[in-house]
Amino acid sequence: MILLTIMDQAKKPAKFCILYEKYKYLLQKVAMDILHDSYLAEDAVQNAFIKIADNMEKVGEIESRQTKSYIIAITKNAAIDIWRKRNRQKESEFRANDAEGDKMSVVYMETDMENEVLDVIKNLPEKYRDIFFMKYSVGMENSEIA
Repeated sequence: MILLTIMDQAKKPAKFCILYEKYKYLLQKVAMDILHDSYLAEDAVQNAFIKIADNMEKVGEIESRQTKSYIIAITKNAAIDIWRKRNRQKESEFRANDAEGDKMSVVYMETDMENEVLDVIKNLPEKYRDIFFMKYSVGMENSEIA
């Protein structure tokens, strides 16, 4: 299914199909060497072929060393991107687990800092929690809270 979508995007579908059939297993191995996970390696190869389809004008002769080097470089970069993304996710989970170990329930959300702060406030003793909610959730001034 993905291949059909990519072929529609490719400027030279016949050349793209030949390229795909010739190099898909090599690129799978390249990605597998980096990611050590067959499913992630498949994702990396698919991402690489999407980039290749978008840049078919840069692909020369299918059998040339330059073409082989070019598509291997694209695949390595796609695999490294996936590897980096997974490591960032693992770091986020690790930070959340560390906070739970300190008897604090913290939800680490990179994109929504406000939710993280609210979760920390929820775990405060009631007398402090109410003050923080009034200050930061409702937006009351210190004099109003007093």
